[in-house]
Amino acid sequence: MHYHQLQIGETFISRSSYYVSEQELIEFAQKWDPQPFHIDKQAAKQHQIGKLFASSVHTIAIATKLAHNNLYFKVDAVAGLGIDELKMLKPVFAGETLSLKIELIDKRLSKSQPDKGVITKKMFVTNQDDELKMTFLSSALVHVTDEI
Repeated sequence: MHYHQLQIGETFISRSSYYVSEQELIEFAQKWDPQPFHIDKQAAKQHQIGKLFASSVHTIAIATKLAHNNLYFKVDAVAGLGIDELKMLKPVFAGETLSLKIELIDKRLSKSQPDKGVITKKMFVTNQDDELKMTFLSSALVHVTDEI
């Protein structure tokens, strides 16, 4: 799909969900965000949240994986341009299953590359109970058409 085929307001729902195991939560945090409340059950009990929870970076990575298994990635993207307005609304716990919804909220033609457009999507990460866990905006540079 190209820039002209995308409509503001359209949504893309992940075709799959992602189960977050305790082992993965700990292993990811040990490697990428080794906060005690992400890697140690006893330390997590002493934290305000009271139990192990996923790193926000882990949740973003899961959202990215879900987006790749989504009709959105049929978009002919050139490059990601950034993430804005990241909101970590509720912690993600081991044993939860996450899903993703993407809503196209803005698009404009590129000023510097007339054969490209910029699209902005709002990403919604929810769990199996439809609790909203995280939102963020993601912008990308996309081809206007498939003509070269």
